[in-house]
Amino acid sequence: MPFWSVSKAVVAAGFFSIGGMASTAASSQDFSLDQMVNALLPAPIATSDNRGVKPLAAANATSATQSGALPTARLVVAFDGDSHRLTVEGMKTLRTLAKALEHPDLKGSTFQIMAHAYTPTAPASALPVSARRAQSVLDHLNGFYGLGSDIFVGIQGVGATSLNSANAADPLNQRIEIINTAGL
Repeated sequence: MPFWSVSKAVVAAGFFSIGGMASTAASSQDFSLDQMVNALLPAPIATSDNRGVKPLAAANATSATQSGALPTARLVVAFDGDSHRLTVEGMKTLRTLAKALEHPDLKGSTFQIMAHAYTPTAPASALPVSARRAQSVLDHLNGFYGLGSDIFVGIQGVGATSLNSANAADPLNQRIEIINTAGL
């Protein structure tokens, strides 16, 4: 199913995307820890064709993610309205994320948090709201799970610069992306 075709079926805490494919779920508990870990695992390096050199399409996580070069988990983390305050469902999604980030297969990886926000009633506020949401995700992961500066290399709010749908209510426009930057 194409990434963009599930927008009407997605619920706020249940969207999860791996490599351009999306699945929907009733809650954050419905996608597995293994799915999230697999989304964040770097692709293996085939040394026979490239002599151990791992090509990278871009010099930073933002452009590399947009080109599909870095492993990325795209989540809809529920916030209270157009704010940066996490809901209970949002916290449940972050609990699953924390477990994934602590998985032994991701040991030594570093990550960037990129928050997207679309606020149709006040478009100018999308960028500051997304920046506060990225910070809120980091604060929650640090405060509740002890995940912090040793694995997170950056947070970024990108506002409405990368909409997945023109539908203002589409949860795909309110996503949090966790990007494995270990290949940078």
